[in-house]
Amino acid sequence: MAKSPMLEFPTQLKRIISNEIQDIHTALPGEIVEVDAGKGLAKVRPAAKMNFNGEELNYPDIPGVPIVFPYAGDRGMVFPVKEGDDCLIVFSEQATEKWLGLGNTSSTLKHSLSGAVCIPGIMKTPGKDFQTAQKDDSVIIRNGDAQITLTEGGIVLKGDVYVTGHLYASTDEDGESAEDDDTDKGAESDEDGDTDESGEPE
Repeated sequence: MAKSPMLEFPTQLKRIISNEIQDIHTALPGEIVEVDAGKGLAKVRPAAKMNFNGEELNYPDIPGVPIVFPYAGDRGMVFPVKEGDDCLIVFSEQATEKWLGLGNTSSTLKHSLSGAVCIPGIMKTPGKDFQTAQKDDSVIIRNGDAQITLTEGGIVLKGDVYVTGHLYASTDEDGESAEDDDTDKGAESDEDGDTDESGEPE
């Protein structure tokens, strides 16, 4: 007995929607394959599988992906991103090529692989610094053995410290120095980071 067209319609509609959803990408974990430091772009590899006609396939490497840092204008923070680093790959509503080259985004592609940006920092497993920050309610900034730890009680520096410019100290809440205004507050350094004869390191 043949199925009623009204009964077949929901099945066909679900199949159409399922096929369309296959081409809609939102976000995936991945890893950095290459970095173009001059352009701030990376080639990334999604750490997932895609379904194509019932077969599971690896995602292709995605080139020309902008790397996201907490940066605006001339203010912000950057750090080195290396091959093999984990990242979160986010797919924008439209492709980013025109925005990167022409200053705007205009494309008929929606949530496609060509609209990827990557955010470094996603972790498969939490590291020691993450666990320490959670336990001590602190903020930790690390580069190798050098470390800055910010807690509610103060700031702890680990590693050699070099200052370019003057170093000022204040003990009152208004930020006014207890020292006389003409008192030298620290060692003066030149633009290369070398201190003058009153300073310590060269």
